[in-house]
Amino acid sequence: TVSCDDPQPIEPVTPAFPELVENLAVQAGDTLALTFTPNLDWELTVPKDTMDFFWLIDGGFQYDKISRKASEEAVTVYVGVGKADFENHTSTVKLTMGGETRIIASYMLPALEKSIKIQSCQVDEYGSWLFDENGGYLYTSEEPEVINLVYSGSDFRIPVKVTSNFEYTIEFPTWARADIPEKTVGENEFSIYGVPSEYPLTETSDKIVIKSGSEVIAEYQIAIP
Repeated sequence: TVSCDDPQPIEPVTPAFPELVENLAVQAGDTLALTFTPNLDWELTVPKDTMDFFWLIDGGFQYDKISRKASEEAVTVYVGVGKADFENHTSTVKLTMGGETRIIASYMLPALEKSIKIQSCQVDEYGSWLFDENGGYLYTSEEPEVINLVYSGSDFRIPVKVTSNFEYTIEFPTWARADIPEKTVGENEFSIYGVPSEYPLTETSDKIVIKSGSEVIAEYQIAIP
C-alpha cells in the first residue's frame, strides 16, 4: 500500500538539444557563434585532432572542451577557425547533456585554390629592359601571352616576377633555365635565361610547366630568338 505521504518518483529531465548547424564553407579566421539553451548541465567538445583548424573559445583561450551548468537563458559559445591550406578540413561540435551526446554543428574549411601569376620585365622597341623610378625592373601588369627572352649583352634572358600561394617547381625546355629560390611561396623575382650549349638555331618557342608535386598547375609559352 502506498500512502499519500510517500514521495513520488522524479521524472528524468530530457535533454533539449538544438537543431544541427551545418556550414561547409567557413572562412579562414572566422569566429562562429553557436547559441543554445541547455536545460541540463552541459559539455561541448571538438575533436583534438582538428584543433589546428577548429577550436572552442573561452576567455580568449583555445580549448577542445567547455562545460557549464544548466541555464534557463540562451548561451552562446564561439568556435574559432584557423588558416586554410590546400586540403579540405572538417570538424564537428558535440554537446553532451544528461548522459546523451549529439553533434550540434558540422563545419568545413575549404581548401585554398593554388594560384600563380608570372609578370615579365617590359622591354622597349630595341629589346632593352625597362626600369621603374626606383631602379627596379618594370614588370608587365598582366601576364604575358609569351615570355620572350631577349639578348642582354652576354646571353638571352628575361627578368620575371612570380607570385604564388604554394611551393612550386618549374619544368623548362632544354634551352632554358632559371635560378629559382628555395622557398617559392609569395613574391619572388628571378631571371629565366637561355642555356648557351642548347641554343636553338632558329627562333623557337616552347612551354614551361608549373607543378605542385606531380600536379600541373599552369603552363606558359616561352620563346627565344
